[in-house]
Amino acid sequence: MEDRILNPQVPFPKCVVLYVEDDDATAYMFHRALVESGTRVHVFRVRDGEEAIAFLIRDRLYHDAPLGMEGTVRVVLGLRLGTRS
Repeated sequence: MEDRILNPQVPFPKCVVLYVEDDDATAYMFHRALVESGTRVHVFRVRDGEEAIAFLIRDRLYHDAPLGMEGTVRVVLGLRLGTRS
């Protein structure tokens, strides 16, 4: 699974979710739950707190990270992150 997870049915998201999770199996289950529920959001996954901060301030690889229509990003944190969570 890619680090960046997109729902292709959402051309212009009303909501952007930043999912911070270092465990691939947990990230897969989160993604499946969103797909099966029909939730219309764009989800981007990063693996740790430092990547999350880079995404939120649009640093490094995330210089063109999107915002939702309201100009916000919702953040979902994994429970057992190893670094800077």
